[in-house]
Amino acid sequence: MPRLSPLAEPATRAEAKADVLPPRAPSPAIPRSFRYAWVALTAAGAALALLFSAVFIGLWTTGWFGAFLSVLCLSPLTLLGVAIAAIGLISAQAPWAHVRIDTGEERWPRRINLSVPLPLRPVGWLIRVFGRFIPALQRTVVDDVLAVLSQADFKNEPFIVDVHEGKNGERVQIVVG
Repeated sequence: MPRLSPLAEPATRAEAKADVLPPRAPSPAIPRSFRYAWVALTAAGAALALLFSAVFIGLWTTGWFGAFLSVLCLSPLTLLGVAIAAIGLISAQAPWAHVRIDTGEERWPRRINLSVPLPLRPVGWLIRVFGRFIPALQRTVVDDVLAVLSQADFKNEPFIVDVHEGKNGERVQIVVG
């Protein structure tokens, strides 16, 4: 039996790893609508803020009772619209999770689409700051996982799960990017 030299041994290991790992598939393109989901969130928040502030001004001019109602009821709703618009602007650089579900049914709902921002950096910061007050988090590595995910480049290499199941064409697609 021939003996392998020390120089030949690493090449043999590399060949063994190449046999075990499947070839890397090229990453599919993310639909353009996914890349600009933050614009829809920002526009919705700005529209809510403008709508409630217009009603606020209209009620304010009607007298003291209208002013009281506008401050009591419409101020929080206007601030909610501003907060939604701010979240939309902040999430422009954050990765988003896009979920598409085709139910395969002919009746409603045939398709379900959901897009949400993943605030990995703010959540990681909150866990680092306040995690010591939560005993269950001290036994986990959640903050390490969030740190690794926040460093991932989902824009260039999205994480995609695409499942086709069933006779009717049911499909679930999850894209993080």
